Amino acid sequence: MPPNEIARIFQDPKVANEKLGGVAGVDAMFMKIYQGLIVLPSANKSYRSLFLALSTSATSPNVFHCTNGKDRTGWAAASLLTLLGVPKDKVYEDYLKSNDYLLPFHQKAIDEFVAKGGDAAIPIAIFGVKHSYLDAAFNEMHRRYGTIERYFSEGLNINTAQQKKLREIYLTPNVSL
Repeated sequence: MPPNEIARIFQDPKVANEKLGGVAGVDAMFMKIYQGLIVLPSANKSYRSLFLALSTSATSPNVFHCTNGKDRTGWAAASLLTLLGVPKDKVYEDYLKSNDYLLPFHQKAIDEFVAKGGDAAIPIAIFGVKHSYLDAAFNEMHRRYGTIERYFSEGLNINTAQQKKLREIYLTPNVSL
């Protein structure tokens, strides 16, 4: 749902609830969006471009973002961290920290929605992130490709050498003291 559509339906919590299907509908919508991050050709093309750009040390340091910095960016960060070997619990911990920054940023809109009689869980589900959203992307990735490396190679057409380059740039060797 485009941001201008969200802003419009937030004017009336009853309309928001009807259009979105409550918090369960919002969750289902976002889980579908996250699955799309794996399967849509446009998403694969964009992620390929991003990761190839990140694999060029001449362009480092890097910043990547999207409109709200949580969904497309969240998957980009989660998939890169996973490729780099970061444990899954740490990937999720990093992803869920988005709520610490995004929800306060959107607090005024949340409060206005609640003041009009809306359920705070709806805008929180829209403006924030949930474990289940990222699960939807990882589950789809595993279902289609089995491993993060195969997702990069088959889904994004980023070969083993290019994956190795990403690891060389973003990982530091263990140094014994």
